[in-house]
Amino acid sequence: MLRAEGLIMVYNALRLLFSRWFPVTAHRADFVDLNLLPDTRRPNSPPWGFEVARRGVAFHEAGHAVVGMTRGMRLKRIRLLEERLRRLGQGIRLSGVTTWCPGWVDEIDFAVQCAAGAVAEQAYFESAGLLTPDTASLLDAAHDRDLAVAALARSGFELMLSGPAPVGGASWPAISQQAARDVERLWGPITAVVDALADTPRGLLESADVVRVTGLSNPSPGTR
Repeated sequence: MLRAEGLIMVYNALRLLFSRWFPVTAHRADFVDLNLLPDTRRPNSPPWGFEVARRGVAFHEAGHAVVGMTRGMRLKRIRLLEERLRRLGQGIRLSGVTTWCPGWVDEIDFAVQCAAGAVAEQAYFESAGLLTPDTASLLDAAHDRDLAVAALARSGFELMLSGPAPVGGASWPAISQQAARDVERLWGPITAVVDALADTPRGLLESADVVRVTGLSNPSPGTR
């Protein structure tokens, strides 16, 4: 027990020492409960099935990847994950992981990349005519927002959840607006990544695959 506690203390000390170095290796989407096919026992079930929901998660991860690459982050890979829920008899949970190579990144760029996943996913559902106040609540990506707030706080950068931006900091609503502009501008490359994920049985794209289908460059890791 003491050895484990010692290792945790060392780990936390190293994280603090390199707080401006963002080795954020994965953005993992919250699990989406895909026991979602219309079910008379669950009148509030979202009105879409597996393929639509899987495509939504793909847009989420593609939003992270494409926006992050254009803002100086070096992509490693994207992957969609499926988990069968035996305890429920049937049903699948989906999640997605966008993995980055460690490197320096501007605080605003990092935050915009975090926001871009949910923005892209919501844009897809809106374009499909499936975005309502009820379904929008299911697409909330608080995990990305919380990641941005926590990671930037370690470097002394204040990201406010609401209200005006503090001096030297930013507000999440303003960050989300920037992400929306990026997603709109990059909708073509984002959709190309989603289509490539759909054609990949394993739901895995390496960075070279993303570069190939988007025509974007994968930047070198930022250094200081």
